[in-house]
Amino acid sequence: MKVKFWTVQKLALVTEILQRGVYQPVFEYSDYAASIEGLDKLYDYLLESYNHVNGTNYPGLVFTFLEQGEDENIYDLQDYQAFEKYIFKHANEIKSMWNNLASKETIIMCVEKELDETNPLIIDINDFQYMMPPVMNFPPYSADYYDFLKRNMWDGVPVKSIFPSRAIQAHIPNIRAEEIVGLYPMFRV
Repeated sequence: MKVKFWTVQKLALVTEILQRGVYQPVFEYSDYAASIEGLDKLYDYLLESYNHVNGTNYPGLVFTFLEQGEDENIYDLQDYQAFEKYIFKHANEIKSMWNNLASKETIIMCVEKELDETNPLIIDINDFQYMMPPVMNFPPYSADYYDFLKRNMWDGVPVKSIFPSRAIQAHIPNIRAEEIVGLYPMFRV
């Protein structure tokens, strides 16, 4: 099954993908992971979980967006207008992260990948942001829920969020030039 994953990437990355044919992220070199103390540990756990679930050995992941419908199913967004509408719909949940990304020389990229049996470790953006350091256990979140999220991430089991935003973060291992189906201008929310 082909899925359209939406991601924000540095403009310079497009040149790299076109020259090399593929972009393989390495968390060790992530600007964003280095910008928040302790975030590298969460990224490492996410990567270890992805590799564990999928039987792979990647050095990093690409963070992407999908959407959860009212029916609880996960959907990809079919075009730029739908993606832009999705971002504005979820502006409260992602505003600070989004505007941080928009302040750099970035673009919006749509990548269409064949999923087959790959598990993209989906997680509601509210749950992921809760897991980001410093972890603060405020209702409805708790230390038990944090452990629950970690266990399910390790097992590759999607969790129905206790505080759903319906903005879904999904992960892909790389971006191949032939998988890029659209490049679009970045915008602020």
